[in-house]
Amino acid sequence: MGYLLDYCKVSGKRINYFEGIKKYVATGDIINNKIISFKDVTFDNKPSRANLKVENGEILFAKMMDTKKVLLIDSTNSDYIYSTGFYTIRVNKGVNPEYLYWFINSEMFNRQKDSFSSGATMKAINDKGLKQIELSNLPLEEEQIKRSKDLDNINELIENRKQQILDMKELISSKFNEMFSTAIIAGKNFLPLKDLVVSDRGGLKRGPFGGSLKKDDFVEDGFLVYEQRHAIHNDFEYKKYFIDQKKFDEMKMFAVKPGDLIVSCSGVTLGKIAEIPEYAQEGIINQALLKITLNHKIISNNFFTYIFRTKQVRESLFGLSRGTGIPNFPAMTELKKFRFFCPDIKLQEEFDEYFKIVEENQKIIFEDMQDLESLLYTKMHEYFD
Repeated sequence: MGYLLDYCKVSGKRINYFEGIKKYVATGDIINNKIISFKDVTFDNKPSRANLKVENGEILFAKMMDTKKVLLIDSTNSDYIYSTGFYTIRVNKGVNPEYLYWFINSEMFNRQKDSFSSGATMKAINDKGLKQIELSNLPLEEEQIKRSKDLDNINELIENRKQQILDMKELISSKFNEMFSTAIIAGKNFLPLKDLVVSDRGGLKRGPFGGSLKKDDFVEDGFLVYEQRHAIHNDFEYKKYFIDQKKFDEMKMFAVKPGDLIVSCSGVTLGKIAEIPEYAQEGIINQALLKITLNHKIISNNFFTYIFRTKQVRESLFGLSRGTGIPNFPAMTELKKFRFFCPDIKLQEEFDEYFKIVEENQKIIFEDMQDLESLLYTKMHEYFD
């Protein structure tokens, strides 16, 4: 067993004076090991952290604990300025840079990096910690190249699957626009939410006041208390809080049943929506949820959910919020008046059928992608742990 710095050295230089404009990449500009944004800077107006120069063949990675952002520098990104929140390393002779790139992406590296990170508030790896990171003796360079290509090929398949999923989402969007854009632009077929739900008082119900459910009300088993997590993750296997029959009878107006929609009403995950499935446990919503029971003669769950998730609806709906700081759901009086696009139910059913076919194919591709991600993890574990 050797150490990482037996096979490479810390590189990177300070930025010298330059004329004109350069692209500056901060740590937040890299997601999934890709540069997704940058800021144009001059030498005079660049931030103080914009002070790292890189060269072809170097490897860049974020210093911050619990942060995996890695770039292999090539001709497409070598002329950028990078934040000093990154380390840059250059491999020694006989070491394949792609192989070391994959090691820095591995669990073994990131586990050690986090373990050796230090700092009073924002922990990060420093020179002392970097010297302690271990790396198994490297195979011959020919084998390093072979392994790197193996990992590259699997990763390329994963990226292809991700693109296929995005393409399928675009197919659904295109179908929706083809069927409904003319009516939407003309402002036709819009109805207030209060006209889309069942006529009884339970059609649109915000969860109880926080004080209605106390810690002493919870029991080990019984009727489930649905939380924001159920709406956010569409996860109905999750079960944490329960109430007994007496408390359930007392709060029956907040009960949910299969086919109801629940919506998260606060925090950064505001407006996440999910449908209560057939197998769901009987229970009630908590104070952070909204329950919607639609009139299916007017609008389907699938169509409403698709509309609800659109950027236009979310921006308009949550623009009604009266909260400050952390966003909150609009008042119920405003929500009931909010108008949703609602074409003829036959057209909705046609769109829903198309949506279902595409979604089923999307699920197959997603499962294939998960298998490939498991294979990549297994290979990296085999090569580096």
